[in-house]
Amino acid sequence: MTARHQAVAVMVLAGLSGAACLSCRDQKAQPRVIVNGESFSVEIADTSAARGRGLGGRGSLAEDKGMLFVFDSAKPQDFYMLECYFAIDIAFIDAEGRIINLETMAMEPDPARPLRRYPSHRPAKYILETVGGTWRRIGAAAGMRVEFVDIPGTP
Repeated sequence: MTARHQAVAVMVLAGLSGAACLSCRDQKAQPRVIVNGESFSVEIADTSAARGRGLGGRGSLAEDKGMLFVFDSAKPQDFYMLECYFAIDIAFIDAEGRIINLETMAMEPDPARPLRRYPSHRPAKYILETVGGTWRRIGAAAGMRVEFVDIPGTP
């Protein structure tokens, strides 16, 4: 192999190696929450606008996806379903990462005018929403610790 061919081969291998590293970094950076051994890729709702929008306007959610609401501090929380077109499971989580209480929020008769509210039983810093039926399917329960992966500022 000539010196020129060797140089080209090194550049190709370096490029492939760099692409593989970028791919690994992108995959690792995907925020996840693990509940009772089940991993959920989550969207983070950490601004007032994102929390207000939540999962509203969507027709469905994959079983391995969710939305994590992050608040600056733990406080009593009160959620409702606005413009949601499928049932949602909700977990209220304290600042240490323990589930306070779990609820299944049924689709409202009129999604534009929610009637039912779902409060936390104690101050919560995080709220995880997944598709309805998830908590039963995975055996989640109050008191369980959740694991936050690639989510800054979490325990």
